Amino acid sequence: MPQIQDLTFLFQISPVSINPDVPENRKFGGYWFPPETSEAFTIDTSNQTGWVQWNRGTHGTPNILAAYQPSALPSPSDHEEVCSIFFDSECGYFLVTPTDCSQTGSTDPSWDLGWKRLGFEHLDQGRLSKVTFVAEHHTLGGRGARQWMPDLLPESYNNHGTSEITGITGDLVLLVAMAAFTCEVPSRGDFLITMRDHFCPPLWIPRSGRTASIKRLPYCHKTGLVVKIRPVLGTPFQKDQLKDLENGRHGSVFAGISNCLA
Repeated sequence: MPQIQDLTFLFQISPVSINPDVPENRKFGGYWFPPETSEAFTIDTSNQTGWVQWNRGTHGTPNILAAYQPSALPSPSDHEEVCSIFFDSECGYFLVTPTDCSQTGSTDPSWDLGWKRLGFEHLDQGRLSKVTFVAEHHTLGGRGARQWMPDLLPESYNNHGTSEITGITGDLVLLVAMAAFTCEVPSRGDFLITMRDHFCPPLWIPRSGRTASIKRLPYCHKTGLVVKIRPVLGTPFQKDQLKDLENGRHGSVFAGISNCLA
């Protein structure tokens, strides 16, 4: 099994806006949801990161980011993980779907899940929480560690039935999306700084603690993100190895001080 210091992957982060002429989508007694048709969204290409290779820094050095040529992307495309994500500040939770919402809508056969609340699987008696698209729980298996809460997840995701601190692992595309949501402004430069300086498994390097504007009204009901992840060809972390990481084989991707990756 590869070691966590060998972790590398490709990511692309794209801001996506709901077009201003689209009616607000409220369901189930008035709860807000993003639209369900691809025509309702527009990608902000000027702030799209493009494909970037993330390499874990060593011995206290910063992570290394490198632009990646589309012609060198691994194939087939089923190695790609995709998510679209918005934050609803009225209820204090993320809404996600495992598709590119600017390309796939409710009339598309691949629109299986639609918009769902972020889910969690409770592993190791709640000491580890796996972030995923569909799960039994909508809160963590324990209480969030101060190192990454409220940056990555607001306190509404705490499990108030325990005092145990939980680490988080899960779908890498969702973890990257949560990291990108800590940017005050969804811009290419801020995304890259975040992935270089704050996305540092086994730890999240805390930010200022201020809630980013993309998580506050009215901005959060207008702008979200489309995030894509792929493995880097010829490296130890291919599709199966990334799945092992996501399933907790390495422990927490983001942990408290006492709960780190193996």
